Amino acid sequence: MGERIRGLRRRRGLTQADLALAVGVTFQQIQKYERGANRVSASMLGRIAKALESSVADLLDETVGVADLRAIEELLQEPGALDLLAAYRRMPHGPSRAKLVAFVESLGG
Repeated sequence: MGERIRGLRRRRGLTQADLALAVGVTFQQIQKYERGANRVSASMLGRIAKALESSVADLLDETVGVADLRAIEELLQEPGALDLLAAYRRMPHGPSRAKLVAFVESLGG
């Protein structure tokens, strides 16, 4: 559940703080939901779905929807995207991956 919330939040271009403000909790609470440290109540799930301009079913459904596939396809068509993804995949799991993501995000502004 948390991974789906995070993925949809990121695709919408929202920060944890943006989502927290929209649903009336702290960004730390959103972090806990996304990590799976706290369960998401049904009412909170509804508020999160509304804030993400989505449906509760989208957050509950484990399959990837057509809109998600289109967004992924669009991202992968960017020049260099596949090369970057391939290099990322070759990296060992751990902090270096997170640092790389943070670095690339910082370049985007």
